[in-house]
Amino acid sequence: MFPFLTINYALKNGHSPILRLFNPIWVYLQPFLRKSHCMIKSIKRNLVAPILNGFGLPGLILKNATNKKLILNYHGVTNHCHPEINPRHMDARQFEGHLLFLKKNFQILPLQDLFKAEIRKDEKPGVALTFDDGYLDNYSVALPLLEKHRIPATFFIITQGLSTSGYRTWYDRVDFLNRMGKVPVFAKDVLNLKKAGTRRDSILNDLEEPLRNELEVLYSKTPDYWKLMEAEHIGKLARNPLIEIGSHTVNHYNLPFLKNEEIEEELLTSKKQLENVIQKEVLSIAYPEGDYSEAIKKSAENCGYSFQLAVDYRVPSDKIDARIRNRFSISNTTNLASNKILMARALNSAGF
Repeated sequence: MFPFLTINYALKNGHSPILRLFNPIWVYLQPFLRKSHCMIKSIKRNLVAPILNGFGLPGLILKNATNKKLILNYHGVTNHCHPEINPRHMDARQFEGHLLFLKKNFQILPLQDLFKAEIRKDEKPGVALTFDDGYLDNYSVALPLLEKHRIPATFFIITQGLSTSGYRTWYDRVDFLNRMGKVPVFAKDVLNLKKAGTRRDSILNDLEEPLRNELEVLYSKTPDYWKLMEAEHIGKLARNPLIEIGSHTVNHYNLPFLKNEEIEEELLTSKKQLENVIQKEVLSIAYPEGDYSEAIKKSAENCGYSFQLAVDYRVPSDKIDARIRNRFSISNTTNLASNKILMARALNSAGF
């Protein structure tokens, strides 16, 4: 899709008369190109990927990988998968398929153990499972499956949801605005929201205000796609020997766009709030949007976080920095066969 977007931008914004001449032709061709692109993706997912799985490609990739450790990043797990409502929730049947695949091909370890583990070349690679945000279906759907297969996991919680009834993450709010079809929020707007720091919520409030009643009706019909866990759920999770609780900050702001004192507030307050709920020390943090800096890593360490998680390294020294590790974000919009191949490839591309 990215080439389409690049060409589209060039035609709309280019100053060349030749580019402007081709604009009507491009507008006409776009629907056909998009359909063609979707068709190719569908063939890859539903025909090519199952065949490659049948020939054992994921196992072959893992056997030849140079890295031995991988951290996976999930969000929600649902019994009623509707990615058109919210693409951050995986179908529960596919998630269980992931667990079976991982049990067969990896050593599944608690996150902190994986950080410290020394895995020999002749051993299966190690993997840890993490979940971001703290969706309620982590407790109601994902946890029973993890317990069924005796698989450990770490849940990173946005703590604003503990003190604000009906709290919705900013990206869920964007998705629901888009679903209304009246106030489309484009990619550039999302990028600006990420950079807005603490102004983000007031910007979203202004976008939502004309549609407040309609949005509330839509939210009430689809609670499974935005509700977060409450303190009771997190407390029960923390008492489960398979589960670790970590911080995803208070408000899920992109930390590099905050002032230093705001960054420290996000790091410290979320840690204290979670420790008050679970009555255990919180030692792990997953950075919102995987966004951080060298200075933020140092601040997190000073706040007591011994285990820090990225999504794609942002600092040149990260690969040799024992405080932080990379993660691979799982796709919720592809199928199990494709995800098996993607997870196997991720051991080299996102592992360590």
